Amino acid sequence: MRAASLLLAGGMLVLAMVGPAPAATIREGAAAVLERAESRETALGTLIFYDPEADLAGGEGGQPYGAGDREWAESCLAIYDLYRQLGGEKPDGRLHFRRDGGRFFIAVSGAPGRWFDSRDAALSDLLRLLLIRSGTVAESLTSAARSASPNASLAALSSALDRVLLDEISPVILSPGEVRTLQFDDADIAVGTKGLKVRTDSGESGGVSAAVSPASIGTGSRQFVLGFREGRYFRPVSEREVTVRDGMAREAATADEPVQTAAVPLQDGVTAAIASSGEIMRYTVPVSEGGQISVTSTGPSDVEAVLWASDGTVVARDDDGGDGYNFALEADLEAGSYTLEVRHCCAGTGPFGLTVSQQ
Repeated sequence: MRAASLLLAGGMLVLAMVGPAPAATIREGAAAVLERAESRETALGTLIFYDPEADLAGGEGGQPYGAGDREWAESCLAIYDLYRQLGGEKPDGRLHFRRDGGRFFIAVSGAPGRWFDSRDAALSDLLRLLLIRSGTVAESLTSAARSASPNASLAALSSALDRVLLDEISPVILSPGEVRTLQFDDADIAVGTKGLKVRTDSGESGGVSAAVSPASIGTGSRQFVLGFREGRYFRPVSEREVTVRDGMAREAATADEPVQTAAVPLQDGVTAAIASSGEIMRYTVPVSEGGQISVTSTGPSDVEAVLWASDGTVVARDDDGGDGYNFALEADLEAGSYTLEVRHCCAGTGPFGLTVSQQ
């Protein structure tokens, strides 16, 4: 919805919808605001309010305003409209705008206001403050707004926001053997589809950091890394597309055989996802000295595990021995090579993590 503009008709306040039409980039939308002709009419210096909840605007306390006051308020409301297009919620309190000659004032939701010597700087800071105070705009955008100078031009701020959005929608290109780190600010766990190996760690400022590399299947194709939030596993809160270049070996599976991924070293904290019915995730477990191993799964998926010795005998297996539907497998091992296989117990799909302890 476009923010209300200020128009006088027969002495009555009339609300009209203004603001830039949705633009291809944030910078284009911001440029459209700056291109609005600045009124040369008198500005009375009236404090103009905008109530987001009521979508109502006017002179504070019913004070009259001139064409110059109205033009400045409408420019600010056009910036507010850009903020809403970026996913911003309605602020809790009123926005205030004032113009006094060549000086421009803004105040957001009860916070102390500030005067600016240029229209450009004031509009830029309005957008910056709205983004910083938002609880619904993507964290990547609010981080970019926090990093921006309060005196940054509107073109500079909008370009920085565009770069963030472009980075998020452009696919990550991975070559054989390459590892890329992706940040998921709003997720607690990240998993990849079957063509990717994903290892996660908690981010320095929250969220999760995912080290992503190609697996030995699914090359030359579109893959995805999905971010999930604790307690909301079945719908990802974020995703990044990954394109894996050709050049790695492929594994083929017949229609009657389960898909088996190439075995990768078992590591504590590794995450993965069963992407297709019957898929088996395989992990190598080299043991140089005898000892005990404990492997438990985490996450929402009902997975089971089997630990195989190199001669094809089953050393241990478990299903539902951990929390919920997770497995908890323990075994005393002699020196040798072992393979852990993880699959969904019921031919389903879903993400999981592994916690590993060896003594």
